[in-house]
Amino acid sequence: CFLCAQVAFIVGLLPHWRSSVLGHHRGLIAGYAVTFFALIAACAPSAGALLMPIVVYGLALTTMALLATGLGRLAGIGAAIFMLSDSLIALGAFREWSGRGLSIAIMATYAIAQAMLVIAIQRFRHTRLL
Repeated sequence: CFLCAQVAFIVGLLPHWRSSVLGHHRGLIAGYAVTFFALIAACAPSAGALLMPIVVYGLALTTMALLATGLGRLAGIGAAIFMLSDSLIALGAFREWSGRGLSIAIMATYAIAQAMLVIAIQRFRHTRLL
């Protein structure tokens, strides 16, 4: 279901790819790529048969985060925080990070990210309607 949500975000954000970092910021793209590969490297040793699904989901998440920048800074930051939230989940599952603090960090970053994305999308839609 989370992969389906990422695909829905990608489909919704794809029309704005030219105004995203994909259109002109190779440095930021490289930063997201390094983050993606570092996360895969951190999870791979204990992922086993789940490695391919992790890679697919990670690619979808990274693509969504890059495309979200096409709606502006707020959406870009929200998507980066969303990526952080899901990265914390992966590290908790595959690197055996645990504790109350991790759960709080996951939920806090997730809620903040979703709120930022919703606000950014609403602002973008509102400015387009004016």
